[in-house]
Amino acid sequence: MGVGCAILVLIAFSGLHQLLVTVPWLFVTLKILGGLYLFSMAVKIFRGANQPLIFGPEGQAEKIGFGKSFSVGLVTQLCNPKTVLVLAGIFAALMPRDIPGYFYWVLPALGLFIDTLWYTFVAFVLSSARPQRVYLRYKKSISRISGGVMALLGIKLIFTK
Repeated sequence: MGVGCAILVLIAFSGLHQLLVTVPWLFVTLKILGGLYLFSMAVKIFRGANQPLIFGPEGQAEKIGFGKSFSVGLVTQLCNPKTVLVLAGIFAALMPRDIPGYFYWVLPALGLFIDTLWYTFVAFVLSSARPQRVYLRYKKSISRISGGVMALLGIKLIFTK
């Protein structure tokens, strides 16, 4: 998943940024659509705050090797259009117009690091019973805070020049 995120960051950042600088109306359109998409995600997260999560019994997962796990994660991430939209929206909201060259190396590495860290956390920490109980206890607050942050990013994207 992390490698897929790094690839998507590079694609969304390099080609998309150049296109948006060249075609200003496309930049404005993407800003508005990206902001609306982020805001709609925030609404879904907020609405889902009260929804219960159901975890399957432990030991039910099929054992697969590293190669298969890597390829399934990579293909899953690369085929997720939501990831590209979120990354493009975030970049449109937060990136300066003139981007330093080193960003083309730093941002994909940062995407790799953050995504890998997140999915490692989810896989190892949230797969055991005690962390699941703690998360479920605070799920409503976590979801509402996450939704609020996503909504603010969407609003910032729509209304900043």
